[in-house]
Amino acid sequence: MGRMVVVGGEVQSRGLFGGNRTAPEWIGLSVAIGTALLIVLAGGSSVVALILAAVLVLAGVILTTPNKLSGHRSLGALFVEVRHKKVRAKNKSLVYVPVKDRPQTRMVKAGKKDRERADENGLIEVPVRHKDNAPLMVGTVRHFAIDTPEGQLVIFRHQGKVKKSYYTATVEVMGSSSGIREEYRKESGHVARGQYLARLARRQSLVTHIQTLARAVPMDSADHLLWVKRRVAQNVPRILLESYGELCETTRSRSEQHRTYETFRIPGSAALYRRAEAYGSGDEGIGQAIYQEIRSAMAQASMMGSITNSRPLGPEAMAALLRHLQDPDFDIDDYDGANLMDCWQHLDGAASPISLVVNDHWHIRTGYVPASAFSPAPIPVEALEAIISGIQPAVVHSVSMVMELEDARSARSKARSDAAMDRATSNKVSKSGVVTDGTEEVLMGASHQRLLDLKPGSGHHGAAYGLYISFAVEDANEILSTTDIVEAAASDAGIEFIDWLDHRNDLALITTMPFTRGIR
Repeated sequence: MGRMVVVGGEVQSRGLFGGNRTAPEWIGLSVAIGTALLIVLAGGSSVVALILAAVLVLAGVILTTPNKLSGHRSLGALFVEVRHKKVRAKNKSLVYVPVKDRPQTRMVKAGKKDRERADENGLIEVPVRHKDNAPLMVGTVRHFAIDTPEGQLVIFRHQGKVKKSYYTATVEVMGSSSGIREEYRKESGHVARGQYLARLARRQSLVTHIQTLARAVPMDSADHLLWVKRRVAQNVPRILLESYGELCETTRSRSEQHRTYETFRIPGSAALYRRAEAYGSGDEGIGQAIYQEIRSAMAQASMMGSITNSRPLGPEAMAALLRHLQDPDFDIDDYDGANLMDCWQHLDGAASPISLVVNDHWHIRTGYVPASAFSPAPIPVEALEAIISGIQPAVVHSVSMVMELEDARSARSKARSDAAMDRATSNKVSKSGVVTDGTEEVLMGASHQRLLDLKPGSGHHGAAYGLYISFAVEDANEILSTTDIVEAAASDAGIEFIDWLDHRNDLALITTMPFTRGIR
């Protein structure tokens, strides 16, 4: 029997109020409880004050608790998103127009020095400096490139509205090919992958997050058909040509091209800057320190059999990848005209409530898979292959897994706390004799499994993760039917539902791009 793993079981949050809340939802609930306490303190033992406080707490719980009826979202979150979209519609930030498609000059009133070249209205033409040369979802980011023995590596520094600035760098990885293998070697790649991640999760590692991005596009048979046309003999029977054409069409609809990328997030910490001093000053020293950390990780992954090869992405390769992830009409390897300063396409978040419209042609829909969506039952380690290479017919799609790594000591402490809480809840339910839906047993099983996995000496570490899926279609009428195809493949992977990020697809697209975004 193949190796089985349990990735589900976290069906709801623990604690007095439960619910899989996000940080803003917890803040909203805390505000409601705090206000209720103030009312009780101010009103004393007044019945009116107690009733008002109870109503306020109840309203806070209802508004901040995700539920199935609202698509696994809270009512408060849905309201805030609708209001946020209306505000963005007013300030015209729902649609991103590339800098090259905007007016490059504007007319202004001429000063005394420029009156000679002014027109009859006293106006002169001056260039426009556009500050927002990237969509809102990207945030405040700057990039720089360094030279490495393997080629150029582009590094992004993320700053602005983040708790702490951090750097990201991406490499393309080539995994081992699938095929017929001995049973004892079948899961060797998965085991090696786990050991590779455990190495990155150590306290000595500079890496805090890692993102694996898998991109799949239907195979293009045009080049092959042109090659056949140039070499086919004149006297080949027509029926043979038609039969071969049908075979190529069938193969095209069922075959995909797969590319995989690893993105590493390294915070701007004192440890990073100390290492950077050995390689030089400024961006060069920081870049080389980051490269050495990534090179060491890739060498370890290759030695253990997790990957067979890797290559760093330079500015042109990264620009081509970002351009392709927005508009699949651009090939991943088409570097012609690829530039990080203008690789962003026309993104319309207002044209459709369930998709992002790119260049008035492609429709992209993005979904999030929360921890509660995974089946609590054990699944094979290769189960996620169903949503990477098992979608039929072939669909242009991306699957992104973002992990926030946590060393074993911290993860073990959290698992022990959760297990203690689950055991207390289970004992309380048993004594009360109440018949439940089994949520308590599932939670206790999940925390107990984590404790077993993280026991001292196991070599295992912890991680928080976010799984995102996006797909692209050319016709708006294909969005819902393609959604059914993707959800069917997700079901085969042990995923019970996908939270489609509608009304905010223009912001959600960043989660399936190599920037390590998406941890909730």
